[in-house]
Amino acid sequence: MNSSTPPAAPEGHGSPYTAIVHFHGMGSQRRYEEPCRLVDSIDRYLSHAFHDRDQNLGRLVGIKPVQEPHRQREGEVVTYIRTEHLRGRGQQAGGGEVRVYECYWAPAMAGSRSPIGIAKWMVAQVLRPIYSMLTPWWERRRLRESMLLELRQCPQNWPEGVTDGDFDRMLRLYARFMRVREVREQGRGYYRHFSALIARGLKAHPEVEARMQRLARAWWWHAVWIELRNAFVLITLLLLLLLSAGGIVWSILRLLDLFAASASGGGPLGTIASLLGDRIKPTLGTALTLAASLASLIGVSRFLNESMGDVQAWATYAETDTMFERRHQVLDMGSDIIRHVLADPACTQALISSHSLGTSVAYDTLSALSLHNRAHNRADPISGPVPLDKIRHFVTMGSPIDKIHYFFGSQRSKVHSYISVLENFTINTGAVPFARNRKPHLHWVNYWDDADLIAGALHSPVGQGDGAMGVDDVHVQNYGFPAPGKSHNAYFHNRDVIGGLFRMAWLNQASYGNLPLLANHGGYDYASARLGPGLPSGQRRGWTLLALALPWLGLTALGARVAGAPQTAVTLGLAAGLGLALLVIAWIASLWRGNLKPL
Repeated sequence: MNSSTPPAAPEGHGSPYTAIVHFHGMGSQRRYEEPCRLVDSIDRYLSHAFHDRDQNLGRLVGIKPVQEPHRQREGEVVTYIRTEHLRGRGQQAGGGEVRVYECYWAPAMAGSRSPIGIAKWMVAQVLRPIYSMLTPWWERRRLRESMLLELRQCPQNWPEGVTDGDFDRMLRLYARFMRVREVREQGRGYYRHFSALIARGLKAHPEVEARMQRLARAWWWHAVWIELRNAFVLITLLLLLLLSAGGIVWSILRLLDLFAASASGGGPLGTIASLLGDRIKPTLGTALTLAASLASLIGVSRFLNESMGDVQAWATYAETDTMFERRHQVLDMGSDIIRHVLADPACTQALISSHSLGTSVAYDTLSALSLHNRAHNRADPISGPVPLDKIRHFVTMGSPIDKIHYFFGSQRSKVHSYISVLENFTINTGAVPFARNRKPHLHWVNYWDDADLIAGALHSPVGQGDGAMGVDDVHVQNYGFPAPGKSHNAYFHNRDVIGGLFRMAWLNQASYGNLPLLANHGGYDYASARLGPGLPSGQRRGWTLLALALPWLGLTALGARVAGAPQTAVTLGLAAGLGLALLVIAWIASLWRGNLKPL
């Protein structure tokens, strides 16, 4: 348990090595690009650290691609990026070979999809907070529990007298609530019925009952606040989209009017207008056609088709949907590459790394492999048939796992046991491979940036009971300005993220398998392996609030113009323009400064 170097490979199976299996994100990805980016980032990190006398971490040598026969599929080959780490002066840990594999799942998502259909699907998600608030309290169990866990991480919001242990008691009460027959048979699954169950169950302990009622109310209000916040953000984004599209169409109409007026006036504009004829006739249909062409030209259609199309296909859980086949193929690809890597006796330990939508692909792949092992080896499912015990770290960057669960991960049914069955098919941090023999085994480290709209701290995968650990959320700040797109793609350029990856994969640090014992037989010091919480979040909240306010200022200005108050409309328009100018200046300054933690 105390060794920081990987164990030796079995005799006769070659030199031992550590494997990294990387799951790329959504969009049009190129084969081998993401593992090469990962190795290059590690190499740059070490090159800079090499010149720092206090951080002589060694260097990478022998970086090259290698092909080997696929251990699961006859006749196929697998390519990996091989590199060797040379230790720095005085460095005890590290050294040896590391192989970086890739789960390249982009081909399964290839194919023509309708950008308009995807856009309609995205707009429909605006109603999700309203739907969620109207569902009974017993439904969407993982979502409710994740909200309670989020509240648990904010002691400043706890009611008076509530302790950390009360959250565990509340989770047990909620689990009991899910099992009550009247909840599922008589429609008594709302919050008021949960409150009544607390009163009945703790009537012999009035002080405890009062404390738990306060915590239950705080939980309910926290859930309501989250839903209202989500609804506001989604409606604001939809409003921004509508105002932007409307503004573009209006501007095109004005230009078409200008061309039409110039057709009879001669000059260059008149010549162009006469040549184009009815094709630039100033009608709404023409403006919409030109706006769609402009959207395609600047990449909007490509973004919808490739990136959001991947999300739509991946988030299709219904097996009766034709897109479910794409999801099934992706899971097969992930399972194949992990099986191939772990089947090599020379692979002594492994790290799963992932980015963006690939984090959900990797998580669900581990779930599928865990269920497979559980069916074939109930006594010790982590050890085989797929040796998942070799995986020591699971690293996610910019993960949308909680958001995917929020929008798409809950199923409704009048058959209560059906919901329970589905819950058992989803692993959490208290199950294999994250726990072994009721002790933590696989360390899940999640890097996230609160400027990244896709990412967030992860609560929905957290399990309960012995061996369960929360996801080790590490907040990073990639840029000084909350630029969502840039922040989402900047994790590979952040030295805190890359440094953490290097220490986990190359030095086997932050592992639950090499921890010191606590005094007085208190078990292992799991807290010492955790890397979070990272930097404080919310430091750029002012810019975010300003950005959210601008669409509403624009809508109010438009309403004032329609209502016949031009002066008010001009004032509000100027305020919106000033706010937009401030955002643009701050954004440009942030880009000029670059990543706050560069390699």
